[in-house]
Amino acid sequence: RPVKEYQMEKSGGDCDVVAMMRRTGNSWELVQVEEPAEYGSHFLDILEPNIGDLIRKEIPNAPPYLKVSFQMEKGGLVPLPQTSTLKRVWVGIGGSLPSGVKQDIDIDISAVFVSTSGQVIG
Repeated sequence: RPVKEYQMEKSGGDCDVVAMMRRTGNSWELVQVEEPAEYGSHFLDILEPNIGDLIRKEIPNAPPYLKVSFQMEKGGLVPLPQTSTLKRVWVGIGGSLPSGVKQDIDIDISAVFVSTSGQVIG
């Protein structure tokens, strides 16, 4: 049985924030969010400013920009947000080697940046 049902507002994008959990004293409540995302097809597209603004309203000293990370497999792809608020991309790598490995390890990382017209820009 559903916990809660909400009427969805019209949104310009393919994804939206519907509800959030809010702590009130010692309990939690599910609260409907009625601020439509104007664009986006993935949660990364609405991470900033939509989700970030909601978090900063609830937690005033939250960071000015949200950061997310993904564990990836070889050959994996991450579509970046379709928003002009994305200003920086950091790539960090990490891992562990089996015990006893004493040879050099080759690590390859690639990134391709494409303009809105589909032209490769870097």
